[in-house]
Amino acid sequence: MENQVNVGDQNTQPVGQNLTSQPVLVLDKPKTNPTAIIAVAIVCSLVFGFGGYFLGKQSSIQTIDQYQAQVTPTENPDSTVNPSSLPMVSPSTTGLLIKQIGLQYTLPSSLNKFGVMTEQIITGEKGNQLCLTFPQKTSWLVKTVYAGGAHCPIVHFGFGTTSINFEAGRSGGFTDFQGFEVVDGKYFGVFPLGKLIEIPTDIMEVIKNPNGITIVKIIGKKYDVGGGMTPFLYEGSVGALVNINNNSNYRGITLQLELTDGFTEQEFDQILASLKFVN
Repeated sequence: MENQVNVGDQNTQPVGQNLTSQPVLVLDKPKTNPTAIIAVAIVCSLVFGFGGYFLGKQSSIQTIDQYQAQVTPTENPDSTVNPSSLPMVSPSTTGLLIKQIGLQYTLPSSLNKFGVMTEQIITGEKGNQLCLTFPQKTSWLVKTVYAGGAHCPIVHFGFGTTSINFEAGRSGGFTDFQGFEVVDGKYFGVFPLGKLIEIPTDIMEVIKNPNGITIVKIIGKKYDVGGGMTPFLYEGSVGALVNINNNSNYRGITLQLELTDGFTEQEFDQILASLKFVN
């Protein structure tokens, strides 16, 4: 950067002086001392040299400071890494809580039309099953029946699980699962009485949500009727297995959404992303 010094203006005229009436003073010509002139010249050179150096350095420092002030905000942008493969979409409702297990969740507004989800404890021969879903449509001819003779009946969407000591004289279903276990790199659903059922790799996806919860997502599949019954989901549904820590009654829980109601996996993923243990 060049430093410019204005030493005078050629168009400037003396103010308050009358050139015609000003008396002329005649001065005797001073005697010239060569040594003094050389000394003065050297001193002036040193003064102006050092002055120019420091002014130039100061200007350079100021220019660097201004450059840093301009680039610093964009050098380290806020790039928070999302550890989850779930979409970061905020559901439009406030947080809801499953008190039995301390699990907080939120629902997309598209599910509001089905009413309010209700939490029920269904007793078995031993232990109980936890069932949280929307009310089933009934009429005066058909009544909703909750009993230990069937696994949690999901209506549109819901949560279900069984207690650690659960026993019942019936066949099992998806909402009886008590979370999952990993053995030798393979994933198994934990069924009542500690029974492990291997999860087929073609129907599962292991993900971690923004709150650090590991989730085994299950995609419904069309099964061969001759292959027998399966506790996993059939085509038209999507679900998930989630483990629960530090709970004396429940070791895991399932989630299930019926895609046949016009919902998509994206809405289910929104719910999975919102899951959070609060105690």
